[in-house]
Amino acid sequence: MRQRSRAGKGSIWLTRLCSGYCQHWCSARAAVAFVLVLGCLPHRARADTYDIQVNLFTDINCLFPADNHLAADNTCYANKYAPNITLAYKMSIVNFNSPERIDFREYSDDCHTLTKPKRTMIAGTSRCNLFLGSLYAQFELRFRSNTCQGSACSNLAITIQTFYSAASCTGPAYAVFRYPVQGECLRAKNGTQAIMTSVDDSNITLNDFIGSDDCADQIYRQRSYAIVNQYCYPLYVQKAPRSFIWRVERNIPYKPTASGATRASALLYPLALAAGVSQAASGIGELATTTGMGTTGI
Repeated sequence: MRQRSRAGKGSIWLTRLCSGYCQHWCSARAAVAFVLVLGCLPHRARADTYDIQVNLFTDINCLFPADNHLAADNTCYANKYAPNITLAYKMSIVNFNSPERIDFREYSDDCHTLTKPKRTMIAGTSRCNLFLGSLYAQFELRFRSNTCQGSACSNLAITIQTFYSAASCTGPAYAVFRYPVQGECLRAKNGTQAIMTSVDDSNITLNDFIGSDDCADQIYRQRSYAIVNQYCYPLYVQKAPRSFIWRVERNIPYKPTASGATRASALLYPLALAAGVSQAASGIGELATTTGMGTTGI
């Protein structure tokens, strides 16, 4: 999954500043100050990314609203708007700078077999894009992070299913899948599925709608799975993956306190002064983790 962010440049600059300071001023006082400053800063979420706000309309000029929802990037959604044409669709953000662009693909299965060439949508309220069936759409990118505040932020919650080569959910991950958990209708191999969580996120419910194209349970057979959040389940004994775990990830916006802001300001001055007379760290490496993609994985 591509995860990009236009935010956080200030925190990267401060990390370089602090790294240089600690490298050249290796005293107990400097080390304590460095730790305290990091404790006062908002911690970036482990899955900072962008989601897609989809506003649907019934007309070609996008004047008459029909529906709206928040969608995850690169996720296989069921085409419940025109299932007689295609069964699934996926939206992938390809340009994060204005004008933002989104590649739109339609599939005849669980997002493996394309039915037609991709279409590139342009985000913004000045663009009215053909969506699915007779619907049109306008798109906006929403930043998902615990450092983001305001109406332009995404509150999309996801669940992360991680498989491990070893037992007891230890060691490196074998495969990782991500799914939205607001009850969205996702395309699966033999039908559709929807995932939801309890109010306190302690339990996850996965509903499989076998043979259904729109997560309807009136006619089609439904299977439900109750999953405990952050509980390690055993799997295979003699081959990988040997265990797996589900974990709910819900970003809570960081709200600085007055005392925390005062402590940070008091310590930033000596750090900046020290950096002015010393050589800051030349760069910071970023660890890029490639995750496995499921039929409905983000």
